[in-house]
Amino acid sequence: MTGEAGCVVVLARALSADSSSDDIEIAIREAIGARLGAAACRGVRVRSQPRALAKGHIDAVEVALDDVRLEQLPLPGAAPEAVGQVHRGRIEELLFDVTSLEVAGLIASRARLAARQVDYALEVGQSVSRLWLTDIAAGEAELHIGRLELVRTIEHRVASVRKLDLTLHPGGHVEARGTVRVGAFGIRGTLSGELGIENGEAIVLRRVDLRAGILGAPEAVRETVVRSVNPLIDVRTLLDRPFGIRLTSVETTAEELTVSAVLSANGPST
Repeated sequence: MTGEAGCVVVLARALSADSSSDDIEIAIREAIGARLGAAACRGVRVRSQPRALAKGHIDAVEVALDDVRLEQLPLPGAAPEAVGQVHRGRIEELLFDVTSLEVAGLIASRARLAARQVDYALEVGQSVSRLWLTDIAAGEAELHIGRLELVRTIEHRVASVRKLDLTLHPGGHVEARGTVRVGAFGIRGTLSGELGIENGEAIVLRRVDLRAGILGAPEAVRETVVRSVNPLIDVRTLLDRPFGIRLTSVETTAEELTVSAVLSANGPST
């Protein structure tokens, strides 16, 4: 994949209008394995009618991956310059099911992206083919981020806070106890706030209260914590892609944070 745009999947097998679902499935699986490593691709499933490429219509493509970064997913992007014959068509449903997905420095234990009516272009060559996605009509995405991963992220971003014991409550309320550095001293303190969505674009920690011992921490320390943590995720910085991403909900259980979003044909975010 060296030198190729992130949205392009190089298929080592040459496909044709007569290629079967099995042919397409094997070609995509081998290409993703070559690009990300064989261990990263848990499986690929293609559902289509005979001569799907000739008809320009594939019912569904499902891809299961492990331990990858968001920017490595072959999502719609700017089309490369074609040098061969190009067949265009549509995938009715595209599903990515990922375990351990890195998003903006956070590791989501599970992630699911389901896109509908995804347009594609397939460039057919003599020995290899290139496949890229161009548009998404609609879809949904969901990230699951574990409590311990949130602890790791906060401690990484906020140098003055260490040894956090984080508690998640329903409704996005967060409480944490740890060591807060105030000047040259480390004081046992507490942090509380609420996780929420800002303008459909970012996950932020709001209404932050930081206390060192029984006293409120200095405002300068509190502001430093808020600036360092926020935004937890900002979709405007995630991908430069021609489709929109709008965050719709944040839910918390005792052990994880779940972020939901919708995808649309309008980019970069709606």
